[in-house]
Amino acid sequence: MPGSTRSSSGTDRHLWATILAGGVGSRFWPASTPARPKQLLPLGSDAPLIADTVDRARALTDDARIRVLARADLVDAMRSVLPPLPSPTWMTEPAPRGTGPALAWAAARLHREDPDAVLVSLHADHVIRPVDRFVDLVRSAADLARREGVLVTLGVEPDRPETGYGYIQPGGSLGGDAW
Repeated sequence: MPGSTRSSSGTDRHLWATILAGGVGSRFWPASTPARPKQLLPLGSDAPLIADTVDRARALTDDARIRVLARADLVDAMRSVLPPLPSPTWMTEPAPRGTGPALAWAAARLHREDPDAVLVSLHADHVIRPVDRFVDLVRSAADLARREGVLVTLGVEPDRPETGYGYIQPGGSLGGDAW
């Protein structure tokens, strides 16, 4: 159909999943080390966290629109625990500057490839359950971002103060559970 954003597989052809996999997992030491960071560990399932994250990305979009952003020294280790992904799936960080700069760099590169892209940022070191509920929420968030032209952030309500993480201050209601 003219103007459709759906691909032949039924996924949104402008929905891109960027998996942030460059961290060293320092808060998870000693189980996680720079050579074997948290995303390469099997936590929550028999598969490494990076593999579970790629599975979540595949539930959202086609393989051709999945990008894994990682440190150059980790790409081979991650490839060894994942099924083959098409090129140019792997994006190596130009410098380790943290989550914000890495995501901004990836977003700028993807915008050049697809100016209509809606970018979903997935962290390779998260355990997320139930996956089907998460996928539904991300799809709704992507639809909202496209429709309203807004940045959408998903989060959980904190159960304790934690200086190592950021907090989300909701703005005005966009209807339903969206703020």
